[in-house]
Amino acid sequence: MFSGEKLRLLRIVKDHKQQHVANQLGITQQAYSKLEKKKAIGEQTLIKIWNRMQWTYADIEAIHQLCASIPQNKSDRDTTSVGSGTTV
Repeated sequence: MFSGEKLRLLRIVKDHKQQHVANQLGITQQAYSKLEKKKAIGEQTLIKIWNRMQWTYADIEAIHQLCASIPQNKSDRDTTSVGSGTTV
């Protein structure tokens, strides 16, 4: 499943603003923002986005791996170490 959160992360990693992606898709920034908030994005929508943005399978796989390494529940995030001993 490809969630809106993964879409958001991919956009950020590729250094694109929501407005840029929206322009490429022919939609408003607000409509694109709603996509990034969805729990699941349909296959046809994803294919359209990936093709228009020229994102590769490797890009998508990297996001899947990144998301798999991020703790999923709040208690795990509260004690995650960042950098040199900093806890968030």
